[in-house]
Amino acid sequence: FNSEPEASITSPADGDQVASDVALELRGVVGDGNDDASTLLATWLVDGAEACAAATPASDGVTTCSVTLAAGEHTVTLEVHDPTNAVGQATITLSACGDTYFADLDGDTFGDAAAPLVACTLPAGYVDDDTDCDDTTADTNPAVFEVCSDSLDNDCDGSVDEGLGGSWY
Repeated sequence: FNSEPEASITSPADGDQVASDVALELRGVVGDGNDDASTLLATWLVDGAEACAAATPASDGVTTCSVTLAAGEHTVTLEVHDPTNAVGQATITLSACGDTYFADLDGDTFGDAAAPLVACTLPAGYVDDDTDCDDTTADTNPAVFEVCSDSLDNDCDGSVDEGLGGSWY
């Protein structure tokens, strides 16, 4: 009796949200009670199209595939064939998102361009604006007026104390 091979996708998990347009490693394990891993062929499919060609898994049955997903919902399938062409498979659904958000440590609704995060929904403590030039103080951001003679770029325009003219005493 020839049992069907088995497949399991170990990473990412079913229903996970992943970054779009960035390399993503798919990871799975295949096995067969009748056949050694060296005799199996594992193929990765994304939305029904071959993403990684049929290949022999590692001796422990681990198989990986690097893919780049466009934004949207995707079905990922790991298919395994044994020498008699019996088939086993595992399928997950992933949501790929391409929204970039920026940390807003000072809570002024302007984020730090040096602290990006790609996510599907806006996480707490993040904003979709990256124009804060000093995210340690809410008094410095593009919405405030320049303060006279404080030697700071209060309004984040790249200039210090601009447009204030003359000497102040």
